[in-house]
Formats: sequence, structure tokens, C-alpha cells
Amino acid sequence: MKTEAELQRTAKPNPPADKIYSTWWWEIELDHSHPRNYNPKVTTLTGYSKLQGHDEAKDKTQTLMKRIIMLATNGYLDRCKYIIIYKRGGNLINKSQDRIICTLLPKRYDIPIENIGKMPIITKFLADLYDHLSTGKNIKNLLPPSPQKFSKDEYFDIARHNFPSQAHLYAYAEQKIKDGHPYPQVQAFVAKYLEQKLFL
Repeated sequence: MKTEAELQRTAKPNPPADKIYSTWWWEIELDHSHPRNYNPKVTTLTGYSKLQGHDEAKDKTQTLMKRIIMLATNGYLDRCKYIIIYKRGGNLINKSQDRIICTLLPKRYDIPIENIGKMPIITKFLADLYDHLSTGKNIKNLLPPSPQKFSKDEYFDIARHNFPSQAHLYAYAEQKIKDGHPYPQVQAFVAKYLEQKLFL
């Protein structure tokens, strides 16, 4: 029987983070007064929503909520001064062009005023999360069930999409046409998205 040290040496390492194609990424500013932050040379940590060689879920909102729960259950809300979560705005991750979605702090959260109203699912999720954390409830049950696959209607429900730019919206529309969806339906979706939703 292998010892724990032998198991650790033979265990497959996790794939590296995908710093190019992750939809979401975050910076953690560590609080060095916390006993678990024992290395004073490490002041910030960066995380990404996708691993290399793995697909992200089509439901990007679900992906973000899963990552926030992961950060909370792994103790980063306790260990941090703050966590800033970004959404990739271009072809590459770039802080100067990526939009801040929210800032997580140990006892509260902040959503930039320009995002309020554009992401009601995330806003409600964060309110519920911090309520659960303050009352000691289990946060793992907060995540709404993700559909196994998108229905045809869900593919064109603007509430389920948050495109970082018009280029991303048009690329999505082109792919839906290639997948066999009717051109008028795709065209109507693009027009409705441009009319009703600002880009994050």
C-alpha cells in the first residue's frame, strides 16, 4: 500500500489555468494578519474560471457562481482583504480593458453601479451568499441547478448571456447559424440583445 507521500508524488497534477480563454478571472489581495497567510512575499493571488484543455460551461453565469462558491468554501473570503472579479473583455485577459464585475470582501460585497440591474441572477446570488455566511448556513446549496443542455429557447434568451463585446455577440450568432438555427431567429436575438442589454 502506498504511503500518502507516494500518492502525492504519483497523483496527476491539475491542468494549468487557461489565461487566454477564461471568461472570468480574479485577483485576491491577501490579508497578512490572517494566520493562514504565512508567506509575506505572497501578497496577491490570481485565479481563472477555466483550465487548459477543459471546456467552460455554456452558462457563464453558472460558471461564475460556482467559482465564487469555490473561493468561499476554500477560505479565501476569510483570508483576503478583497477579491476583485473581472470579465474578459477582449481576446486576451487585460486589466485595462476587462470589466470589474464585483468585489468580494470578508463581510460584504460591492457591485459597480453600472452593473446593477444588468446581472440580477448574480446580484441575488451574492445577497444570498453573504446572508448564508453571516448566519452559518450551508452555501453549497445556493447554486441553482444547471440545465443539462440548452433548449432552443434558452439559446436565444438574452438573460442567459453576458457578451463582453459586440464582436463576441456576432461570433455567437454566426455559430448559431452554422449550427442550423434559422437566420431570422438569430437576427432577432442579436437585435434584441443590442437593444436591451449593455455589454459587461
